Amino acid sequence: MKALLEFNLPEDQADHRVAIDGWRWKYVVTDIADKLRSALKYDDKLTPETDAYLEKFREELFQMLDDHNLSLCDE
Repeated sequence: MKALLEFNLPEDQADHRVAIDGWRWKYVVTDIADKLRSALKYDDKLTPETDAYLEKFREELFQMLDDHNLSLCDE
């Protein structure tokens, strides 16, 4: 199976850029999620309030991904 995306450049330049940079956005979000996980798991200097805030932020991040049918896992 093949998929072909076609853009009329230069008028569709913004949409074209979004399409070709999608993988970069995924890796940025993956990096953020990994940093949150590491902080929650290994940073023993976090206060309970900060820990709770970061956990809530991480949960909201994954909820936003789920709401948009996105996954950080390679499928």
